[in-house]
Amino acid sequence: MLAICFRPNTCLINSLCFQDGELNPKDNSQVCTVSLSTTEWSPVPTVQLEYPFITSVNVRRSEDNTQLRCEVNADASKPTASFRMAWGVDGDWLRELVINSGHLEAAISVSDVSHAHQVACRVRSIFTDRGVVSPYMVSNIISMAGP
Repeated sequence: MLAICFRPNTCLINSLCFQDGELNPKDNSQVCTVSLSTTEWSPVPTVQLEYPFITSVNVRRSEDNTQLRCEVNADASKPTASFRMAWGVDGDWLRELVINSGHLEAAISVSDVSHAHQVACRVRSIFTDRGVVSPYMVSNIISMAGP
């Protein structure tokens, strides 16, 4: 018996019709990609980010309350991953500094910002071999009014 798909942009695989872009119901790593094949599953293309993915940025006080720490959670697994961080003091952003991808944390002395009302940090990322910089991710805001 001959199977035929009557809709345009379809794949005929194992006598069943699938729309272009439809995933294999038995294996979501395969997709109908008409431009590659109309009779076989194609691998789902992987998306490669242009910059390291930052999951979260958080400011917290050190246990002894002498420092504020900007902690970054990000994919720093590739050696070309680099991160730029800046402190925000009462809405003004200070000079950016590079933080080591092996230790995604920066600290500022509480005495250096004792005059401030609020402090935050922001981070952006880059793969140094690609040169595309991510948007900033901004942390929570710490009030300097109390511990």
